Amino acid sequence: MKKVVCPSCGLVNLEKFVTFPFCAACGAHLPEKEPSKFRVFLTRPVKPLYWALSVGFGISILAFVALRIAIETRDRTEKSLLIYSQIPRRVAPDGFIYSSFTLDTTDEYPSATFADVRLRFAKETLQKFELVTITPQPTTRESFGSGQYYFWPNLKRAEAVRIVLVPKTTGDLPFRFMVYAKDHLPLQARNSILVTKPDLAKHTRMSENK
Repeated sequence: MKKVVCPSCGLVNLEKFVTFPFCAACGAHLPEKEPSKFRVFLTRPVKPLYWALSVGFGISILAFVALRIAIETRDRTEKSLLIYSQIPRRVAPDGFIYSSFTLDTTDEYPSATFADVRLRFAKETLQKFELVTITPQPTTRESFGSGQYYFWPNLKRAEAVRIVLVPKTTGDLPFRFMVYAKDHLPLQARNSILVTKPDLAKHTRMSENK
């Protein structure tokens, strides 16, 4: 006996049904040739629960893809800051300490300027050294916690910051400073400066002569 699957609702209709060649369930006209099982599956009505699950699964896939794209394209970490610093090992003959630094970064495509640059001296450092000048001149100077901060809104990547100090005491003195820049990890420059009595005395005589 001929069996025909309704392409609309999926009901198996027998040739002896009084409704033949129309579907006994939905009334759709039955094909003369039975469609393939794959076609029947595709044309079969989807139950609401299956439809909801399918739509939910599709949305989840799209959300996952979007999240992956966002993770891959966002800047995952702050860039590493580089400091090319010059810190003398001894005090200059005139009794002053001349130090300088320039900023750079490990970024493959570095910008021409650094924003929100901060130079920090710890109080321990300023107890051993007196700051005379900083060039270019910072726009602001503030004290926070145990440090003294000097601010520049922008510094060019190759622009040198020059620092002039005088020692307040003698000995092999540790000299350190921290540099911060927006979107970069802070970095410390450090060395020790040997201050002997003649250097300190010479600076004292020069100050008195002025």
